[in-house]
Amino acid sequence: MRLVTSNPSIIKNAIESVGELITEGSFVLEKDAIRFRAMDPAGVSMVILTIFNSVFDVYEVNGESLTLNLEDFMKVLRRAKATDKMELTLEENRLKITFKGNAIRSFSLPLIEPLGESQKVPELEFKCKVELDVEVLKDAIKDASMVSDAVTLELSGNTFLIRASGDSQEFSMELNKDTPGLISMEGEGKAKYSLDYLGKMMKASSLADSLIMRFSTDYPLQLEYKALDKIDLIFILAPRIESE
Repeated sequence: MRLVTSNPSIIKNAIESVGELITEGSFVLEKDAIRFRAMDPAGVSMVILTIFNSVFDVYEVNGESLTLNLEDFMKVLRRAKATDKMELTLEENRLKITFKGNAIRSFSLPLIEPLGESQKVPELEFKCKVELDVEVLKDAIKDASMVSDAVTLELSGNTFLIRASGDSQEFSMELNKDTPGLISMEGEGKAKYSLDYLGKMMKASSLADSLIMRFSTDYPLQLEYKALDKIDLIFILAPRIESE
């Protein structure tokens, strides 16, 4: 295995986004892309990451699977400088990460034993789809977090409503087809989700300018960030069902 990229920041940003929810996991190196999927420890969310081979100047793989501690991996990736080239190679049971810039700096991380079989991606059918600028949703999540720990998404007709209510405060944001930043919307549904998890998922906002949200009434939410031919990052979040 040998991977070389002139853009280590895109790898860093992707791994940091995954690391908000996942502590360790396995990267499968396939012919066209590196694939990663895992559940968070609480079993509330799932992360599905694809890093396409076009991100790399050199992409030599043989179907390897690398299981890493993501916190340790992130610490190393943060040491990359904007002008560095990054090279990833395997040496025995370790991942060697080399940054080549004004100096050549190398780090070595141990591979760890996988926790078990790879998580299967659930088969979900959504009735609602909203595509919007990342910054629009990012602001809404920040605003909603000021008044509650959960947010309700409601799509009906030509209106997409994001709202939250606490003991004494309320927040709402209404978007329609004329709202700047709203690209498209279709379907009808209403569901509530954890703002703590959504806030962590919004850390991926540097990967793409827009995202696609899919959900249904009292059904999981799917957030998808796409950087064309580079990164595809999907989060799946279980709904918060209120007891009667």
